[in-house]
Amino acid sequence: MDKKVMTIVAIVAVAIVAIAAVTVLVLNNQPSGKTINTIEDLDGAKIAVETGTTGDVYATEKYEATKKATLVRYTTYPDAIMDLKNKKVDAIIMDKAPAQAYVKANSGIKILDAKLDSEIENYGFVFKLGNTTLQGKFNTALAELKSEGKIAEIEKY
Repeated sequence: MDKKVMTIVAIVAVAIVAIAAVTVLVLNNQPSGKTINTIEDLDGAKIAVETGTTGDVYATEKYEATKKATLVRYTTYPDAIMDLKNKKVDAIIMDKAPAQAYVKANSGIKILDAKLDSEIENYGFVFKLGNTTLQGKFNTALAELKSEGKIAEIEKY
């Protein structure tokens, strides 16, 4: 197997898993009004999302459409983080990878230790028209990673 293609496929798989996992950020020391320790505590909360993201789609369906919580939409996550730290919102629903980076860069923020019931996302891979060689190598490498259990291992991340 072409080692370069295997590496690319593995990186893509890790990126997909890291991005697709929707998670919740909250303050370590929450304001006295709303304490969020579980997913159920999001009911009645003021939840921040970045417009157009998977977190926005999830929160719209799960909380806004059912009137379980109020959503506050932002154009960028840094604005949402600032409002979380200033206690203008109770939580942020966002993808796992950026959430981990924000926790690392901002003291007082943590990832809620709970799994959201978001749906699995599907991804397609695009190759230059006619480049069946690369497409074939990619598909072979992906199948090999699946059969070796590497994809399942990455998904545990």
